[in-house]
Amino acid sequence: MRLDEAAERATALLSELSSSGDPAALMITRAELRDHGWLFFYSSSAFVQSRSFIDALGGDLPILVSSDGVAVAIPYDEVPHKAGEPIHPGYSS
Repeated sequence: MRLDEAAERATALLSELSSSGDPAALMITRAELRDHGWLFFYSSSAFVQSRSFIDALGGDLPILVSSDGVAVAIPYDEVPHKAGEPIHPGYSS
């Protein structure tokens, strides 16, 4: 799946997750290609503009858009690793 297609699906999920009902309240701040699809990180639009911790989100889970197009928010401990990345920090095989 291409980045633009995955970003559309992640943005649609962000609109559903937004407690304010405003689709512009949350915005994607970073995307990474992982083994199982695209991983998107996001924050509040207010924080991106102000950089003030008052506007920061707490508990924002990354969104994984799988290669088959399914978008889900996943806990950090379930984030798929990049190919060749050690499973535990400080450990290398």
